[in-house]
Amino acid sequence: CMPGAQTLVLAMRRVCVLQLQAQDTEHLLILTQIPSMEIKVNFLDKLRLEAKFDDFTVLADQPIRYKGDGSAPGPFDYFLASSALCAAYFVKLYCETRGISTEHIRLSQNNIVDPANRYLQTIKIQVELPADMSDKDRQGILRSIDRCTVKKAIQAGPTFIVEAVDNLDADAQALLTLN
Repeated sequence: CMPGAQTLVLAMRRVCVLQLQAQDTEHLLILTQIPSMEIKVNFLDKLRLEAKFDDFTVLADQPIRYKGDGSAPGPFDYFLASSALCAAYFVKLYCETRGISTEHIRLSQNNIVDPANRYLQTIKIQVELPADMSDKDRQGILRSIDRCTVKKAIQAGPTFIVEAVDNLDADAQALLTLN
């Protein structure tokens, strides 16, 4: 999207919208329709699943304690790993652009579950930095983690739209409509 544009998420696709003032009337101009990442899921044997997107295939299963085979991480495990990997990516990017070695930098993430409500969780990301690193770079690395796209999406509170469709392939090509 362009700077100053708003992003609307509709039917799992993004649309960039620019608000214009015209004769005291606010109009919305749809600039482009940009498909977001479409992920297609195949149901495999037992509780195993396969997600396909771009040129990648991701397998998921459930742990044995939840009647799976434990042959792959579960969907929630991937979710948690995505925020840790995203944070680490931004640390790596910060360091590479400044010629800082990541050899002695370690990152860890823990999710702390509220015992009264398992859906209320605190995600704690900790980064171990070399003792001789400057305070400026220490603060820069911590700020870089705040740029994590996964973290920002979670904090923004995504909207989920769950619906039945007659044909997924036809729906993927349909123009966006507000229901």
